[in-house]
Amino acid sequence: MAQVKAVGYALQGINESHLWQYRHLGDAANKTNNRNYTGQPEAQTYHPRSGERPYNHNSKDFDDRFAFTTRSAHLDYGSVTALAAAARTLRGYNDALAAECLASARKLFDDWQQHPIEDKEPFVAGYMTTLEARAAYELWRATGDATYRAHLDETLPNMLSAFSFNAPVLASMIHT
Repeated sequence: MAQVKAVGYALQGINESHLWQYRHLGDAANKTNNRNYTGQPEAQTYHPRSGERPYNHNSKDFDDRFAFTTRSAHLDYGSVTALAAAARTLRGYNDALAAECLASARKLFDDWQQHPIEDKEPFVAGYMTTLEARAAYELWRATGDATYRAHLDETLPNMLSAFSFNAPVLASMIHT
């Protein structure tokens, strides 16, 4: 949700700008001081092993990450699937977040439906059909909206022609 809120879609990646930031401690609190970079870093403070500036809790630290923002149907359909499933799961526990997830999922799905990508390569076309179908399936499960079910019915012939790509979503649809 944070990526969709920040830029309107899923990001390709968020990378560290310095070697000293690239550590695997499992705790996001170690990644940033939660302040925007405000100027030139103090020139005298360096990490002894890497020669890079260490984390020292002031807003002059350049600890901000680089976000790669190329828009991708692959990532967006994956985000739609995850957000719609999250909305369904969060309902009754955190209704505000559930509604936000569902609204974002619908918006992303509708964006790609209005501006589809056509790829003649069978591998890519089959793969995209799978991603789109999974997204439509989760939206249908989260909303009960017949539009999403109709979308699944409409894409069923394409899904069957690329069965190896679509087997997981087709198997999921059997029970519903």
